[in-house]
Amino acid sequence: MIEAGEGAQLWRFSLDLYSKAPMQQACLAWQHEFNIDINQFLYAIWQSSRQVQLHIDDVQRLIQMVHIWRQDIVLPLRRVRKRLQTYPGFESGAVNADSFAPAKLYQGVLEQEIEAEHYQQLEMAAMALPQSVREEVDFPILVKRNIATYLAAEGHVIDNIERRLEVLVSTIQVCQR
Repeated sequence: MIEAGEGAQLWRFSLDLYSKAPMQQACLAWQHEFNIDINQFLYAIWQSSRQVQLHIDDVQRLIQMVHIWRQDIVLPLRRVRKRLQTYPGFESGAVNADSFAPAKLYQGVLEQEIEAEHYQQLEMAAMALPQSVREEVDFPILVKRNIATYLAAEGHVIDNIERRLEVLVSTIQVCQR
């Protein structure tokens, strides 16, 4: 099912969608409220755009596959980056990033965090999905199914999930225009 270049397609799709402020806000809200992995969240949306309905067993394997990388590399980089933001003067915007050491270091850590997430996406895109199937279903329906499958694989039970998924789909559609 995986063709050459799919990692690059997933990365471009993710960068394009996440670069839109409403989508970034939506992803961060899901991350803060439910501790989701935005890369895996975007992966589920990307697979929806390709008309692939994810199977829970495949999603669970995907989560397991990237767990160590995420725990040992991505999340520690994120913690360091966020810690750097707490240094006095960092948030003021008045500092020169070229001369203010925490801001300069922050930029380097951010670049490494993004590169680590890129690698994670390449690995996810390369994973075979033996139980997932192509479905001739409208994109909004597949987004809802795939996100619900991802959340179930992570063990989340979310109140009012249908309404939350409707809002997510609307946000995605606005961002893809």
